[in-house]
Parts: sequence; structure tokens; C-alpha cells
Amino acid sequence: MNDNRQDQLMKQINEANFSVNDLTLYLDTHPEDQDALKLFHQTLKQKKEAAQEYEKLYGPLEVCMTSEGTGKWTWGSMPAPWEGGTCQCGTMKSGSNTL
Repeated sequence: MNDNRQDQLMKQINEANFSVNDLTLYLDTHPEDQDALKLFHQTLKQKKEAAQEYEKLYGPLEVCMTSEGTGKWTWGSMPAPWEGGTCQCGTMKSGSNTL
């Protein structure tokens, strides 16, 4: 079950991801726009901070976030969605492949 903080963090992460992607497209065509570049870096920082807090409280969102700074592999140790865990990023946990 998601709590309110988990929902808030996911909303922040999703909004920041959208902005980062949008700014990336803009900067592809306007690479000299320093204001946009500054906003890109600020938004990316916000996304990383929210994702780190989410990971600390609820587990990794993506495989690439599982062992950052921990020295151990944590992806398989978190509960799968059908075990009450969450997997809202679109990346499935190992062992969930139906092939």
C-alpha cells in the first residue's frame, strides 16, 4: 500500500523526469541558452534528490539505482509488486520475466 509521502515523491520524480526530457529536447536545438541549461541542471538535481529519498524509504526505482553507495546488490531483496512492493518505473524485477 502506498502512503502519501510515497505518492508525493513519485509525483515529484515523474514531473522532474518530464521537465528534464523536455529541456533536453529544447537544448538540442538551443544549446547556447544558458537559462535553459541552468534550469536543466536544477531540475535534474531535484529529480536525483527525490529519487534518492524514495530509494531510501521504499527501495530502488530502477536497476541502476540498486547498489549506489551501499556496496551490496539490493534489487532482488525488495518485495515484488505482487508481494506488496512497488515497481512504478516500468523496470521489472529479476525473476518476473514470463519468457
